[in-house]
Amino acid sequence: MKHRIESSWAHLIATYFAIATLLLCSACANNPSILNEAPGTAFSGPAGGQGRLVALLITDNTDHQRVNNGPGSIATGIRKNAEFMEAFFQKVRSATGMTVDVRRIVGTATPDDPFTCNNIVQTIRTLPVSRDDAVMVYYSGHGFNIGTTDPTAMSTQIARYVPAEFQNRPLTQFPFLACGTMVNTSPSLDMIAAWLSEKQPRLTIVMADACNSFEGGSGPSAESFFGGTRGLTTDLRLRSLFVEARGTVLITGSARGHYSYYDNSALQAGGVFTKAFLSALGEIPASERTTWQDVGRRLRPVTVRVADSRTGRITTDVQSPFLNIGAPFATAVSMPR
Repeated sequence: MKHRIESSWAHLIATYFAIATLLLCSACANNPSILNEAPGTAFSGPAGGQGRLVALLITDNTDHQRVNNGPGSIATGIRKNAEFMEAFFQKVRSATGMTVDVRRIVGTATPDDPFTCNNIVQTIRTLPVSRDDAVMVYYSGHGFNIGTTDPTAMSTQIARYVPAEFQNRPLTQFPFLACGTMVNTSPSLDMIAAWLSEKQPRLTIVMADACNSFEGGSGPSAESFFGGTRGLTTDLRLRSLFVEARGTVLITGSARGHYSYYDNSALQAGGVFTKAFLSALGEIPASERTTWQDVGRRLRPVTVRVADSRTGRITTDVQSPFLNIGAPFATAVSMPR
């Protein structure tokens, strides 16, 4: 069966990938996934007794950059990611006993389309999050970052893309959401985390399956859930990550200046990073506690493995996810080793 890989921001290589046909190798098909786990006994405690997770799922389902399935569109992959994450939130609810409040912003390409930067920012800033809550914002769509070696050009980019309240912060290592004109309206993952921190939640997770390449398309040239849980009364992996964890976690599918890749074929496998995230969780036994640091350590090799299995090594750009645990706008962040 043949399929193609699409970059979610690489305008210059879209045509190249549109004609590339690639076999999905057995290594990809055999990646464990938390979504493919044998069903276990649901959490037996009181509903909501383990706290609350407020989840915001933002998906550009019609791919505003390349409407629907036009040339280079990643709409099919985005919609598959949405399915994956809906199932993931259901897994968290049933396995931990948390109350899970899932809210959605879904691109419709209609006159009243909710997928706008202003609506996204307003929704995030007004999320009903309390001090003891966990909150997770997940984005699937196009993304970009700013970067140049020319100080004058960099100042121009900062003035153009970064809202005034963040212009004195260090350059973000995480992508901006490509949700509109991108002029002082597109939020970055760091901005989202900063806004959410004002609500003082127990745990903040901001995640994007999006390109992190530099604005204008510059960057490198082209080149199911978990193992068995039957008999358990709770999933210690998800409990430790969502019920017991505290702090701020930012995760994106590629390092600053790099692209993220999507499978937009009939296989509808979704984004490489989202698939890798679920597979990395799937490598951890449900009977064991874990940490976001451990998830981060697993993410890079799993992402490289999933990306290699889909691209057949025809790209020189190795997609590697990026994670920070701590305050937004950290100046030195890297994947845990």
